[in-house]
Amino acid sequence: MSLNVAQGQFTRGRGKFHAIEYKPPTELVSEGYPLILTTGRVLEHWHTGSMSRRSEVLDKLHPNSKVDIHPDDALNLGIVDGDLVTLASERGKIETEVHVTDKTAPGLAFMAFHWSESPANILTNNALDPVAKIPEFKVSAVRAVLEVLDRATQDNDFFARLAENPAEALKEYDLTPEEKAAIASGDIRKIESWVGKLDERLRTWLIARLQQEKW
Repeated sequence: MSLNVAQGQFTRGRGKFHAIEYKPPTELVSEGYPLILTTGRVLEHWHTGSMSRRSEVLDKLHPNSKVDIHPDDALNLGIVDGDLVTLASERGKIETEVHVTDKTAPGLAFMAFHWSESPANILTNNALDPVAKIPEFKVSAVRAVLEVLDRATQDNDFFARLAENPAEALKEYDLTPEEKAAIASGDIRKIESWVGKLDERLRTWLIARLQQEKW
């Protein structure tokens, strides 16, 4: 194809398009990983930040990693702006701060990859496009869990079940109607008698979660 200098365009027109059949991402959301993570950049930094993070001015403008989550998802997860969360995929997990914003669509999480202390690419999917051979880094299924809750789930079956399915976690426990009413109202002394004294942020999360309990 040659360029027609007189007309200022290619001889066959301005471009040629090829229609292709849509193929969904290799990884889709699931009960265990209900969010889609997409990665990218923020204005103040470049790639791994090896140069831009040396700038005191730029680092003050955006000093640490954050994951953007829509308010609806944050409410469903019991997470508030500024919380430290564990972000996990089938490939690994990292810790990062939450930024609750409606600039992100429901069901979608966004995170930049500039921070080595919270390396987003640990989570991403390296499945290749069959034609272009480009890795599918922009679509990865993840879950976000309050960091203190994630720590609690590692050695406590009750919190592990509550984190996975908070609407049914207490069904298997033998509770009197009075105990159920007390727990639903935010009196969690019964639960602390099972699991021990709770971190204050975990207590707040638990009280909010138990209000959603289905008996």
